Amino acid sequence: MKALIFIVLTISLGSCKESYCPAFPVHLIDYYPYSKGDLVQFKNMNSDTQSIKILTNWVSDGYSFERNCKCS
Repeated sequence: MKALIFIVLTISLGSCKESYCPAFPVHLIDYYPYSKGDLVQFKNMNSDTQSIKILTNWVSDGYSFERNCKCS
């Protein structure tokens, strides 16, 4: 009986399911720490500096993906 329960649980948990990720909320864009055109600089203990210019600022759309396996 335990083996049957284990097999059923394994099949149900391992089956193909689709996960949905919602779009980033547009009203939260103002909370981004950087804007397009900003220059971000990183400095280490030796005073070496890396500079990165922010070229784009975008938010993701909603999307779905398959979890655990490729379903046909």
